[in-house]
Amino acid sequence: MREMNLSLDAEIILENEFVGLHSGGGRSSIKGGQSAADEALHALDISGYAKNRSEVLPINSRGASVLSPYIRHNLLPLQRVWDRH
Repeated sequence: MREMNLSLDAEIILENEFVGLHSGGGRSSIKGGQSAADEALHALDISGYAKNRSEVLPINSRGASVLSPYIRHNLLPLQRVWDRH
């Protein structure tokens, strides 16, 4: 039974001990993990990237690749991203 509470325990610790240490309003909208990184790279369409990369809203016009978290945490090495396109 203790194993099931570990996730909840961690969330309680994060909520209580790390208040104000991030600029976000909650959990990231970017899904984590290697599978998500692989899917993001596979779905990447860089047509118009240079023109739209700074566009944030509306979301359907967003030009950012959203690969930076995966690159930062080495789920997608730069060479692999380069080779993809």
